Amino acid sequence: MSKKAQQPKTWRDLTTPQGTKRRKRPLSLRAKLRSFGTKLRIIFFVLLSICLVLGAYTLYKNSYFEEIFSVKSESIKRVEFKTDGLTTSKWLNAYLAIPKDTKLAELNIFEIKRNLESLGQIRTASVERVYPDVLRITLTEQKPFMKLFTEVSGMPKMYIMTSDGEFFEPSCVPPEMIDSMPKLEGFTPIFNGRVPNNYKSASKLASFMSSAYEFMPNESRNWHRIDVSDFDRLTLPLLKVITDSDIEIIFAPRDYKKQFDRLEYILRYQKENPLTIIKRIDLSIKGWAPVKIKNPK
Repeated sequence: MSKKAQQPKTWRDLTTPQGTKRRKRPLSLRAKLRSFGTKLRIIFFVLLSICLVLGAYTLYKNSYFEEIFSVKSESIKRVEFKTDGLTTSKWLNAYLAIPKDTKLAELNIFEIKRNLESLGQIRTASVERVYPDVLRITLTEQKPFMKLFTEVSGMPKMYIMTSDGEFFEPSCVPPEMIDSMPKLEGFTPIFNGRVPNNYKSASKLASFMSSAYEFMPNESRNWHRIDVSDFDRLTLPLLKVITDSDIEIIFAPRDYKKQFDRLEYILRYQKENPLTIIKRIDLSIKGWAPVKIKNPK
């Protein structure tokens, strides 16, 4: 008996009369475009769905959905405040000026965040609702290092500089702290907006001051003016310090420890001989330190 011809299991097993499998016909350009368009629509709807989910979550966390879902919102009874800087809760309350009996859900936390971050002293602000009646604010702030006095449109203006060389207008810095900060001199600010551009040598200056606070903590606290007019020179760079006793001390930006040792010896000599009034001490020369004495009147 002849065996029956095996029937094809699927359409893929069909063969041509010559016994060869059919070749796939290449798609036309229109078919390819139609396939690409279908895939593109699928990707678009997936991305749109993700955006809608994230948007709904953001609205739920920060808008008025709490009211819709029956979360009771009461008048603000407390502002929880945390900062890594100098801003005080008293100043913050006065700045926010939230009207009495304002409901937590009615508060525009996005506007509060925007207003706080528009202040130069504040780097970032986090503003949250904590139902039913708490407003939580967390700040990160600029760290004051030195002060700069200059003129803007013919009017005197003061800025605070960080150790990174960034300038900002103080919002809540205690006056006594501003008074005790060294004054930056010999630097001509270039403005790009409301505040000067960064001082590029601030990190080197911060390193010098850090060494001074370490090796001469008592004396360096009396350095009220730092002149950087020659600090960035390619040849013989110098740094001038003017103390509260009006003594000019000249440093070279190197081997600070050796210069501090010589300075300590000279100042100790002056204390032992109070009639000697020093006008200038030059520590920039290796091996010795010329001292200029004030002539008695």
